[in-house]
Amino acid sequence: MGRALAIDIQKYIKDLDYPATRDDVLRMAEKSGADEEMREALKSLPRVDFETPAEVSAALSAETGA
Repeated sequence: MGRALAIDIQKYIKDLDYPATRDDVLRMAEKSGADEEMREALKSLPRVDFETPAEVSAALSAETGA
């Protein structure tokens, strides 16, 4: 399931400007219609600045055990 979330996140954050914080990622995903499962997974991301969408996916994969 973690790998699917890491891939799916890209459609929710495609309009996000970088660098972006975890809270920026979460806000954009919510604005883009992310479901509860996705929002909960994003809350587990570390509080760092992400430089690229790939960094968000990698962090999400690491946090969800994919």
